[in-house]
Amino acid sequence: MAEESIQRRSTRSGKRFVKSVLADMKALNKAEEKSNWEKVDDIRESLEDCLDVRVTKKLDILISTGGPASKIVYDIETEEAEYYFQDWFKPWTKANLNYKEQEALKEYVQSTFSYYLEECESSAW
Repeated sequence: MAEESIQRRSTRSGKRFVKSVLADMKALNKAEEKSNWEKVDDIRESLEDCLDVRVTKKLDILISTGGPASKIVYDIETEEAEYYFQDWFKPWTKANLNYKEQEALKEYVQSTFSYYLEECESSAW
């Protein structure tokens, strides 16, 4: 059996991540509508659960490490979010996400990591 390409694995991983984030964000909206603040806090904590966030002109959000690893790179100036995947001895590879998935990823970053974005806007590059 041929080894699956890193591009295909990156795309599959990115699509799974976006699907999971969309479900969590939907649950968050429902909890907020019902004023279930304990659930809101739990969901927000889950959404913010990443290994590292680095801020330059981009947010570099490390989701997981090892083999495989994943991250999101959000360009603050263009407001574009991209999902990347990596495995042992393979380069970081951008997932091929459709427009809807990229918009969901962007919304996730903007709503979950808004603190970092506000800090960037208030400081001069």
